[in-house]
Amino acid sequence: MNINHNINELRNQMVPELYSEKNVHDDLKHMSVAELQQITAASTFPFWVMTLNVLGDLNVSTVIRSAHLMGAEQCVVFGRRKIDNRGLVGAANYTPVDKVWGVDEDLQLQVDVFVKYCEHHSVVPVFVEQGGVDVYDVDWCSLHAGYESQNKKIMLVLGTERDGIPMDIIQAGIKMDGVVVSIPQRGVIRSHNLSMAFAMVASHMIGQLGWY
Repeated sequence: MNINHNINELRNQMVPELYSEKNVHDDLKHMSVAELQQITAASTFPFWVMTLNVLGDLNVSTVIRSAHLMGAEQCVVFGRRKIDNRGLVGAANYTPVDKVWGVDEDLQLQVDVFVKYCEHHSVVPVFVEQGGVDVYDVDWCSLHAGYESQNKKIMLVLGTERDGIPMDIIQAGIKMDGVVVSIPQRGVIRSHNLSMAFAMVASHMIGQLGWY
């Protein structure tokens, strides 16, 4: 009982110091959300991130949080609009998140909506999925330059935690000059966690492009 009391007392002392509704660096806490959005926009790189969303699991929001920290210009949630917000920790206040309805009544992702979205926003899908080019062998500079010459941007696309990216979406993306990149793996586990996979690919891409 004394141990529990001491833990609670310590927790209560720490909370006022550490708690911030804005979840930003200490020296930025006095700024408005609009000012923080301007700072974010000025520090972004020219790439987008899309997560395919059917079940609305926590990984979607953690990808958005990581995308903010990696400098993504725009995040897109494609499929169902509802997500588990707990992983955002404020990221959606500062990085734009476009929620696009793209499933039919059977919760199957709609390829035509996906294609139209990419074409309308001048983005080319770079799918993070197994069976593609080793992410460390991708010539990111040539890839980015090729898309940029067409006034288009890279959009990293991540599938659902359970099923990955549907093949019909991948095939449609390849017709738009998209590519599939994969993270080399060891061991026997099927795949990396979705947000971890995004961070690994984005970090390597950004480093190769010299954006940091």
